[in-house]
Parts: sequence; structure tokens; C-alpha cells
Amino acid sequence: MSHVLKSKASDLTQKDLWFKAFIASLHRTDPKAAAADADEAVDVCNGRWSGQQPTIGSLNNRHDYPVGRTFA
Repeated sequence: MSHVLKSKASDLTQKDLWFKAFIASLHRTDPKAAAADADEAVDVCNGRWSGQQPTIGSLNNRHDYPVGRTFA
């Protein structure tokens, strides 16, 4: 019997991330160290994705200006 994952990657919450990191670390260490590893994993994730996102500048197009503006 095959198992199908019903959740998408976009559905992963911080709680899910912490729990998965905790379980993964629990295979290697004791529960207190696993909890610390899971906390660190969430901190690293938040630091990675909460930073300033790169932006791309765009040109001003005629349709961006109000109606009635004349261009030279």
C-alpha cells in the first residue's frame, strides 16, 4: 500500500517544521538536545527567509500615468 502525502510544501507551518526537525534530531540525541536542535532549525529558517527580499526596478510605462497626461 502506497502512502500519499496530502500536504503541500506551502502548507508547512513553523510548528510542523519544528516537529519534523525535533523528530529527525531525536534519532541522534536525547530529547533536550533534540528540542534545542529544532529551535535552532526554526531560527535558521526564519533568518533565511525574513531578510530583505531583492527587488527589481521597472520602467515607467505610459499606462502607469493618469489619463490626460501629455508626453513630449
